[in-house]
This record gives sequence, C-alpha cells and structure tokens, in this order.
Amino acid sequence: MPLSSRRRFALSGLAMLAAGMTGNLAPAFAQTAIEETKRIRFASDGNFRADRIVGDPNAPVQIIEYASLTCPHCAAYHRDVYPTVEQDFIETGKVVYAFRHFPLDRVALQAALLIECAPPSVQVRFLKLLLDQQSVWVQSPDSALPQLALLVNLNTEQVGACYNDTELQNHILRQRQEGINTFKVNSTPSIYVNGERVRTISDSGVRSAIEDAL
Repeated sequence: MPLSSRRRFALSGLAMLAAGMTGNLAPAFAQTAIEETKRIRFASDGNFRADRIVGDPNAPVQIIEYASLTCPHCAAYHRDVYPTVEQDFIETGKVVYAFRHFPLDRVALQAALLIECAPPSVQVRFLKLLLDQQSVWVQSPDSALPQLALLVNLNTEQVGACYNDTELQNHILRQRQEGINTFKVNSTPSIYVNGERVRTISDSGVRSAIEDAL
C-alpha cells in the first residue's frame, strides 16, 4: 500500500540516519558497495534484534520483507503467498526469510512494538497472528491489541510500558527509515530477494524471483 494512501505520523525523537556517504567513490569501493546490496547481511541493532529470521541462515537465497501490520495488502500476502514460500523454499533450506517493520500509522507502530516486546521465541508466530487477525483487531486496536498481547504473556501494565518505550520506538522507526534510504521502500509489502525488489507480489512473481536467484 503506497505511503501516500496511509495516515502519516510524527517521527518525534528519531535520530535520522545519514542517507549515505557523499563525494566521489573510487571505482573499486563503489563496486564493493553494489555487491554488498545483492546479498543482505542480517545483523543486530543495538540491544534489539534487527530482524525476525525464519529458515537456515546459510541458505543460498535471502529475502527481506518490509511490512506494516495495518496494511491489508500485507495481510493478503501472508494469507495467499507466504505459506507457499515457507513450504517450498524456507522449510527446504533454500531461503532464509527476514521480517522488517515499516509502520504506516500509529496503530501499526503500536503493533510492531508489541511484537518487539514479546519473547523472541514467539515473535514470528505473533506477527503472523496479527496479520491473520488484522481485519478483526484493526477495528478497535486500543482494546483488541492488549487482549492479543495476553497470548504472548504481556499484561496490561507491560503493554503500556512497551508503548512508552522511546528507545524501542526509535529502533522500529530507524528500521523503517533504513528501508527508505537503502531499498527505496515506498509501499507495503515490499519484498527483496538477495537485494533485488520483487515487482509482482504474487505467488508466481515471488516464486519466479526466488528460482532466478537459486
């Protein structure tokens, strides 16, 4: 879903990352930078996990998904396309898959915060649950999200503390800004196979991109 079609929210407190180095680059250095974007390096960000990763880290194909938890196109992708990717490519050791936050509004940011506050062992399952049940909780998020958080052992007090965690908010918003700076993300879901954007977000489109990368 294009950014222009969703509500914008303030990025207060976010230390904006530099868009990149300026000046002329030596040809060898420029080539290295290009090659590094072809195969994404999953890494940690401070004390927080930068990605929720599924699959063999040594798989030949790396996929990054930027998604907003309130985006209906993201929910549709996880209903119609992702299960095939998981079954045919992740579970067979061909793909390692990383989920990254790209919240498009306040509610999406709150849902992303709850995922980050959940125990690491259940974060991916909680993310999938929120996308699967999106049409239900998005109607009344202020009451529904805390109820869903109970499923991952986050009580009301912990949910409030999670929402007010400025450092964690900034982590998520940095991840969003890095998606814009590095990959030119301008819609959700945005899928990257070994650094190359998948232009057609469909079962055949994603499958073709993976098979071309193998």
